[in-house]
Amino acid sequence: MITISSPSFASTSGTLKAWRRDARAEWVLARRPVQVVLGYRGWVKAKARNQSTGTTPAGRFRLPYAFGNSPDPGAQLSYRHVDAGDWWPYEPRDAATYNVYQPHRAARTRWRADYAERLASYGGQYGYALVVGFNLPSGVHYSKQRRQWVARNQADTTRGGGIFLHVRGDGLTAGCVAMSRRNMRWVVRWVRPGAQPRLVMGPHAYIVTL
Repeated sequence: MITISSPSFASTSGTLKAWRRDARAEWVLARRPVQVVLGYRGWVKAKARNQSTGTTPAGRFRLPYAFGNSPDPGAQLSYRHVDAGDWWPYEPRDAATYNVYQPHRAARTRWRADYAERLASYGGQYGYALVVGFNLPSGVHYSKQRRQWVARNQADTTRGGGIFLHVRGDGLTAGCVAMSRRNMRWVVRWVRPGAQPRLVMGPHAYIVTL
């Protein structure tokens, strides 16, 4: 389990801790605490988050897979090495592709610049990244007609997407959690899918109630 906590909902920085169960089934730290930065407007409860608000969703989440502009560091989760064609759209006008990793951009796609990220353009920040299971769709499959990956059960296009743990840039984030490259690389290598990894994050007083 990974926890990320801070003193209040207004916090824009916090502390990440990685936990494992020992032989007595008790939680013990797997690494010393790591300092992280958050969205520029702090936390908001995940169910109340709105797109483009600069807030980091607070709650419990899965960690389904990883990606990065750097080669696979030895991840145990599924890891995609980003190439020049990879995109992450969260375009409200296109609910089917909303919050769905795209290995290419189809010719007829009309994602607005502010609602899609060309992952290779964030070489440092997305050197290593873990996808946070916030507002992800399900039933994702390839559409031959659209030549894109689309979701059968679509995400909520009002809540935002593209929430990751990733490498820290120059300042705060637009909703992600960011840390040093060395620590992010360690996290990507450490998370094990067979252990049913979970991320719990938010103000301390809130996450202890989850």
